[in-house]
Amino acid sequence: MDRTDGQEPARTPNIKKGINEMIKRLLTYIALVAVAFMFVLPDANFVGSIVLAGFVVMPIYIPYSIWAGGREIDKWGENFLTGRTRADYLESNPDSFSNGKFKSCHQCGEKSVYLKQLGNTKHGIHQGHICRGCGTELWRSNLS
Repeated sequence: MDRTDGQEPARTPNIKKGINEMIKRLLTYIALVAVAFMFVLPDANFVGSIVLAGFVVMPIYIPYSIWAGGREIDKWGENFLTGRTRADYLESNPDSFSNGKFKSCHQCGEKSVYLKQLGNTKHGIHQGHICRGCGTELWRSNLS
């Protein structure tokens, strides 16, 4: 869906992309350590070096990846509301409210909004308030 309101859609951590990146990095580290082993152990073959490198790299890399991934999700949760709260939406679209109550979407005029859970971190349960008519994320909120 094309967005014409100038706002970026809600971005949640992409687990599949993160796992693919982790696997690429892991294989790169294993290949680098395998090449280093080939220089250190001149009579070792490449396959043996890869196996040995895997045993050296994996016990270090896997806990690091879990820690780094957790930090990325935590950072996303910490910055989730930045510039996207109901007060920010009210300030930028005052015609969408009447006496402090939501009246209609600034994009299509629809009066109905639904909540979509976008994530769950130590900072709360993150929700997007989405217009039923056009699918625009109007504002965000957290349940603590």
